[in-house]
Amino acid sequence: MQAGPTARADLLSWAGANTLEAAAKTLLSAKIIHGRWITCAESLTRLHLDAHHFQEEHTRLNEPPSFASHSIFNLPDLPMSITIHRFVVTDRLATSTCSQLLIEAHSQRTLNSGTQGLSSVGGWRGHEQLFLRSASDADSSVNPWYARTGVLDYVSEAMACLGCEGARHIGGWLNANGPRAYNALHDHGTTVQWTLILFVEPGANPSAAATDAAQDLAGALLLRTSSDSHDGHWLAIPPTPGELWALPGHVEHCVMPRDVGVSSKEEVTAGPAGASSMRVSVAVNVYRPGCAPRCGQPAAGVSDDMN
Repeated sequence: MQAGPTARADLLSWAGANTLEAAAKTLLSAKIIHGRWITCAESLTRLHLDAHHFQEEHTRLNEPPSFASHSIFNLPDLPMSITIHRFVVTDRLATSTCSQLLIEAHSQRTLNSGTQGLSSVGGWRGHEQLFLRSASDADSSVNPWYARTGVLDYVSEAMACLGCEGARHIGGWLNANGPRAYNALHDHGTTVQWTLILFVEPGANPSAAATDAAQDLAGALLLRTSSDSHDGHWLAIPPTPGELWALPGHVEHCVMPRDVGVSSKEEVTAGPAGASSMRVSVAVNVYRPGCAPRCGQPAAGVSDDMN
């Protein structure tokens, strides 16, 4: 292990990562620990989702369903494999939901209602908000963003498919990253049973990314797992609008920039001119029974960010 620059520094510029592939290798081999980047040279093998990882197409969906499909995949990990889920929102609902969430993200950023979390370099993150799941939880006149955009419906249906219904806390927030913003490798801790990520907008790729040999990595969510035969595996999930992914809260992950080669310490613009260049997503933590988020702050044991 090697001590790198302070957490406020741009790791990718410090490491000379001037391609998307180099950026992925750098982010997957570094963490922010006690306010400083710590890097470790490791051999990581990339996974591609195929029939070998596919478990089944799940059909336990509401009627009418929010999702057009629900696929389950098994990934190698230690001490045992892990399961991740992909839910695809129906086209009709996805168009409406993503449009509303883009407006909501712009509104929250304009009001500066958010923070730059511990894992975020150059990006914007809304404060985690406790999801109120019934009228008895709040004044009926309240219509929070996660309810009026349909996010709460998707989360509820996904939780039913994941088998984690019942009384438990749910917290969520919006994220927005400019072309050079990224998130360091982190996890959401053992108090979180499932982390859900709804992709809203991938953001326009800069012209430089179009010529990068690994352009499929631009803005991708990278998952990292362990292995017997290698130091680890990693999987790239593209930020396809309308896809909702679920992964166990302990799984390490990071978010790629869409542009490299120039300093990534770029503040996200709040004005309309920057809207089309934003990669926007919703992150949701489904907590284990008896565990609760500290909304507005990182949850206990959580690295506090998600893509």
